Amino acid sequence: MTGRQGGLEDLLQDQRTRVFILGAGVSASCGIPVTEGLFSGVMETNDRLSSDDKQEIHRLLTYLYPGFDPRLENYPNIEEFLNQIEMAKRFNTEDFVRSTL
Repeated sequence: MTGRQGGLEDLLQDQRTRVFILGAGVSASCGIPVTEGLFSGVMETNDRLSSDDKQEIHRLLTYLYPGFDPRLENYPNIEEFLNQIEMAKRFNTEDFVRSTL
């Protein structure tokens, strides 16, 4: 066997080889925000967002999530929020409105 392939074969035959399967919990234990806390982390620490930008985002969140309250920091999952924004953009186009008439 040559080079890379031989190295892999050697590793597979070595009884001491360990495989680590890591999930999102590893990043959390290292202090990296996971999806659940990503939205609140961005809103709290992003210096590029003006207070007007944050207020606009909070208004949108309150509209989409009636129980949302920035004082409670009960931000939604960022993936869910971005999916809602994508769906709103997709279904509020002129072409879509015309196609449903």
